[in-house]
Amino acid sequence: MEDILTTADHAEQLSASFATRIMGFEKQVEAFEVKSIEHSTTNEYNQLSSETDPGVRQIVKQANRNATKREARTYRRTLAESSEGERRERLKALLAIDAEAGKLAPLFESPVQMLSRMGFGSPERDRYQNQLRDAGPRELQNHADWARYKGDRILAAAVLSRLDTLPATSRPFKAADFATSIIGEDFQATRKALERIRVAVQRAVNANRDFERGRVDATAKISMGLARRHG
Repeated sequence: MEDILTTADHAEQLSASFATRIMGFEKQVEAFEVKSIEHSTTNEYNQLSSETDPGVRQIVKQANRNATKREARTYRRTLAESSEGERRERLKALLAIDAEAGKLAPLFESPVQMLSRMGFGSPERDRYQNQLRDAGPRELQNHADWARYKGDRILAAAVLSRLDTLPATSRPFKAADFATSIIGEDFQATRKALERIRVAVQRAVNANRDFERGRVDATAKISMGLARRHG
């Protein structure tokens, strides 16, 4: 679990660094736009200093605005092209983390699934399972209580394994309730970490797409806001 939490932290750091880089690009575009507007305003003043016809003045102003927008789009496109390699490498690292998290997610779908793997194949787990091989409901309940009291997850996993072999009507407790009592907090932390990875990666993908397009994807922005709120 610690590895997943560390990976989530790393993904968020990479995503934040990427967002900062994109913000730097956006500031470059904004600075260029300011200069373009200043230049356009000067040209417009010179062009219209002796022009009194309202229609002509409007045409000139609109032409200058359109020219400024074209220049800004060209500058953004040039900046996007020149930074494509860097952005691709940064996203590649994040997408690799996301792909790995996607492989792990099915392994952490429930506390029962997570607990059942504890100590699997270890001498300690094998020893416990041999001792519990013939345990009945009452004895199994005692061992379950002891595992919970001691925080012995390997014993708890062995108890869970034996519980699964009992007839449903003879089981002294529910597997889900028992597993949650043993490992529920870690399970929730793991699921949250996997979601943190997903959100961090998607945030970077959205930021990159918005920069390339020159506009914010409103739907993606709302989705990210909801994800952070419920994360």
